[in-house]
Amino acid sequence: METLSYEKQVQRPIHQGLIKSPKMMTTIQVYDLNKNQIISLPLSIQTSRLSIILFYINECIPSKMHLNYFSNYALSHNGQYNFISINCNQNDIDDLITLTKNLTNIQCYTDFSSEDFRYEQNKNEKPLHELLSIDGVPSYFILDFSGKLIEIQYTNITSHCTYLGHIVWRGRLCTPNQLKYDEAMDHIISGVNKFQCSTKNCELCYYYSMNDTSIDLELNNAARNLQSIMQQQSEQNAYKQLEKGKYNRTRRIISMKNKSIKMNNTE
Repeated sequence: METLSYEKQVQRPIHQGLIKSPKMMTTIQVYDLNKNQIISLPLSIQTSRLSIILFYINECIPSKMHLNYFSNYALSHNGQYNFISINCNQNDIDDLITLTKNLTNIQCYTDFSSEDFRYEQNKNEKPLHELLSIDGVPSYFILDFSGKLIEIQYTNITSHCTYLGHIVWRGRLCTPNQLKYDEAMDHIISGVNKFQCSTKNCELCYYYSMNDTSIDLELNNAARNLQSIMQQQSEQNAYKQLEKGKYNRTRRIISMKNKSIKMNNTE
């Protein structure tokens, strides 16, 4: 599923990173693919563990790759965080159960059609991606359930409440393989916890430390490299077309000679 054209039209930033003023996540209703029931998220729990949520669409190839990366990362960080995956399409639930049946180390949920659960009291007024302002997938939320007290403003009334399900990070990841994914996730979680990044030669640390001059230099180098690759591919395609044309002409020559021989033999 191609969302890039839509994402380019969106005015608000799709990738926000660390949230300076964390806000409580909107309560949503999801279908639990493991327990076969509708539940509310985020759950009202108090724990020191962060909850990492992957939002995906099961028809999207990058989403499927991230679902696999996410599951592997959860396996190697078992017990450290809560890992949650949410499919944002109202798909055939049986297909999703098949897709996620081996992902036992993460909690698997999905959006659902109210028509399929018309007798359920708990329903979403809008699709999940609209409720949560998710403009592209795969996307991630990191929620804090640390139990700290914060002040939340409701009109002119200030009250205290437990720090349950506040979004402290939201954004996108662009990683080519599992190793880069793990390094990026470690970097992000270190930032959320206000720890120093432990990844050696971390690419994200390098990019965040860049100033305007180094960014421009990096962009120019990347543009030149891309232009060079595109030029090489263009030349290779032109050569292939030339070789194909030569081969076709050679075949015509042979065909005409064979036909001439046959015609001479019949005289």
